[in-house]
Amino acid sequence: MSEVSRVNWLFIDAGNSCIKAASYSAGAMTMLGVIESHCQLSSILAQVDAILIASVGQRGWVNELKERCHTLSVPCFEVEVKRSFLGIENLYENIQQMGCDRWLAVIGASTLTDSPFVIADFGTAINVEFVDQQRNYIGGWIAPGIQLLYSSLFKGTDKVKGQLGRSLDLKAGKNTQKAVDGGCAAAAVGILTMAIQQAEDLGDNPVIFVCGGDFARIEQLTNKRVRHESALVFLGMQEYAAQIALKCG
Repeated sequence: MSEVSRVNWLFIDAGNSCIKAASYSAGAMTMLGVIESHCQLSSILAQVDAILIASVGQRGWVNELKERCHTLSVPCFEVEVKRSFLGIENLYENIQQMGCDRWLAVIGASTLTDSPFVIADFGTAINVEFVDQQRNYIGGWIAPGIQLLYSSLFKGTDKVKGQLGRSLDLKAGKNTQKAVDGGCAAAAVGILTMAIQQAEDLGDNPVIFVCGGDFARIEQLTNKRVRHESALVFLGMQEYAAQIALKCG
């Protein structure tokens, strides 16, 4: 399996709501965006030496991709959560229950700072991860994402329907649409505020990382201390791929 030591990788992040991809070649990462179908990958598959998949959903899609890789003789690997990786000790009670995307985000963030840190990921769910001064991943929070909160409030209502705004505020709503916008914004910002407070117990000068597609909806409402890093999962995949290459090269 010496072929995986080459530099051309395709990274696939298969989440519950969408599939995103990035290519990694000669030390450079290129974001490919959302992947709607296997057809979009056809030309890319002919150019890569190996594929790394982080899957927390889309199982059928992932299995089909793995079959195509087998047919094309392209090595295909899936991320597994580790108890220890690159100096980060995972204190999760059962690492098999931890989503690999959360673990990869932790690994990715760990390459950007030597300080304790928190990650707040505003996606389908709001995931918050905590790493202390001793580089221990001590656990996290999982809460409904902004869009899940929004849809749950309007689900089953006949008289009131709404559309989630691209940018939310905390003003008291004078109609149901604005009231729901403000409530969802308050919930999301409240989680981030509490995470920042908890970070003070992790050690000196903690870094607050934020990511996820829905962070843009509340960005103007957040503490300026936060550091926006949109590609933490893919940074983690880069480190994971490097370890595969070392083992198989």
